[in-house]
Amino acid sequence: MIKNVCCYSGKTLENFTHSELPWLSTRGELPPKFASGRIILKKKIGDYFSAVKEKYNMINPNDIKDYMRIIFEQM
Repeated sequence: MIKNVCCYSGKTLENFTHSELPWLSTRGELPPKFASGRIILKKKIGDYFSAVKEKYNMINPNDIKDYMRIIFEQM
């Protein structure tokens, strides 16, 4: 998996994670620039990534590259 993400900057990876549903739904209506002390529930993260794994047919860590490519194209 490292080889699929190491080419991106920390800010790009931050933007990537901040576009995903667990982060967005936990923040609710807070604007992106405002800090939040809200904790993303482990169940919310697990459910989300279980669905991602199924949707993108991820079998091993290298399969994450297709998912990341699609998400970055949407950003």
